[in-house]
Amino acid sequence: MDFGAIIGVCELTAVIHIDDIESWLSVGRREKHYAWLRTHAHVEGPLLWIVENSRRLERPIPYRGDRGLWTVRLDERNCMAEAA
Repeated sequence: MDFGAIIGVCELTAVIHIDDIESWLSVGRREKHYAWLRTHAHVEGPLLWIVENSRRLERPIPYRGDRGLWTVRLDERNCMAEAA
């Protein structure tokens, strides 16, 4: 396992408060794709982050992160090209 490196990329497509799962699922076609949110072992609150299109990079990119959210200062095109 690599530490101190970016190993993949993904898209954050939604952030849902755990109390709002039912109302969020009722919109559009979400019920069909996300019904598993009701019973998944790792669905805990207060916020659920829905990520999609996760892709592992061919090679880890050395990068020192931090706790919480932080901005990555890399050429996004290079990361995305490697993940494709």
